[in-house]
Amino acid sequence: MESRANLTCFCALIALSLIASRLCTAARVGPARSDPTQQAQAAISASLAAARNVSFTVSDMAKSGGLKPREAAAVKDCMVTVRASVDELQRSLRALKSAAAADGGKRVLAEQMKNVQTWVSAALTDETTCMDGFANRGMDGEVKKTIRDQIVEVARLISNALALVSRLCDN
Repeated sequence: MESRANLTCFCALIALSLIASRLCTAARVGPARSDPTQQAQAAISASLAAARNVSFTVSDMAKSGGLKPREAAAVKDCMVTVRASVDELQRSLRALKSAAAADGGKRVLAEQMKNVQTWVSAALTDETTCMDGFANRGMDGEVKKTIRDQIVEVARLISNALALVSRLCDN
């Protein structure tokens, strides 16, 4: 029974390492090697870059005009939540870098890591909350599709970052 649990844990660690490697490539940063802190930083950086892109897209849609009143309201609400997500990811990245630097890069302080975990989790919630305004009938147009496609990708990246941060918190 214990060997099966070890195998499951080992497989999960391999999956997280592969995710981290892909996130480094997506974020255009150097390899995160086997350092879990660097992997989490790369994942948050990739999430932040993607969230900023969504923020620009949503902001451009809001400025462009030509939206139906319900779409305009949903886009405005989405703008607020996506900006909050960007802020939380920025705060998370700063705190993670600060904690790693203060601790020689090998260990991070437990309290600070719990804050990072909370902020990354909140960023994920903000991204998914963005889509709530598009849930009503009559909201199946191009605006919803464009935003949804980007939100799904950002949520995937943030979810991966959260897994890596949670792994740091567990250690």
